[in-house]
Amino acid sequence: MLNRNIFLILALFSIAMASCSDDDAADSAAHSALVGKIGEAQALLANTEEGLEEGNLAPGSKVQLTAQIEWAQYILDNSPDDAFENALGILQTAMDNYQGNTIKPGYPSFGVGSNMDIGTIADYDIRDKFTIEFDARFKDMTGGNLFTGEDASGGFITRYNAQGTLQAYVHNGGWVGGNVGFAFQPKVWYHLTFTFDGQNVVLYVDGVVRMTVGGAKNRMNVKPETHIKIGTHPTYEGRFFAGEVRQVSLWNVVKTPEQIAADTGRDFAADEQGLLAYWPLTLNLGTSILDKTGNHTMNGTLVTWIGIE
Repeated sequence: MLNRNIFLILALFSIAMASCSDDDAADSAAHSALVGKIGEAQALLANTEEGLEEGNLAPGSKVQLTAQIEWAQYILDNSPDDAFENALGILQTAMDNYQGNTIKPGYPSFGVGSNMDIGTIADYDIRDKFTIEFDARFKDMTGGNLFTGEDASGGFITRYNAQGTLQAYVHNGGWVGGNVGFAFQPKVWYHLTFTFDGQNVVLYVDGVVRMTVGGAKNRMNVKPETHIKIGTHPTYEGRFFAGEVRQVSLWNVVKTPEQIAADTGRDFAADEQGLLAYWPLTLNLGTSILDKTGNHTMNGTLVTWIGIE
């Protein structure tokens, strides 16, 4: 009877040891797989570069993958083996996304809470005169701010209302501007140009003058630190624009009607006289975009990119 009990104990011990050995092998395999995947991800980072042309790896991709690698390494160093398989899958997905995150044609799309900040009034000093050009396409005509640099002391505004009417104003001792005599339609691209010469506010639609309003001869009232935003108001961010923009340019000259008519549908070389900043916005470059002059950066918030039809 004693021998039989000893035999049974030894058999159970052998089974338990075999089970532990199998678990250790499985744990070791999961550990090794995650170590290997981290190495693959690090090699992928080392052998790829970001760029600014179509087909290049999009800016910001390396930062995102680096964060996932660091997270996987933390799991490897601080978690039990049963967490390794999940970390392996997440890191593989991050690597797949990284390789697919190339620059593609697209337009920035705006909605609730989204905007693009292009800097301050002081960055451009357009208080005496300016030309602002951009293309806009409205998703709907619910109303909102398009391109605005305004504070409590004044500034400039382009906005639209639910009736499809665009408004443009500059404050140079009083608000100068008004409604644009043109009925806008949703889902149609329009080339918009806004000029100010210290006295007159003029707005063009597709190269044609649609509004001219004159006032006193003064420079624009606005604080130098006031931000210029596309898609919303700098201080009233509930006044958002729903739609897309492209071909954004700022100038410290007042362009002529002939120049503005010629600008419709064209690109700029970024060395034109009077050009301060130019963003084509026809490639998905992410949320921090250097303009073509190399002097100004546009920073987006909650802006998504849609493909070009």
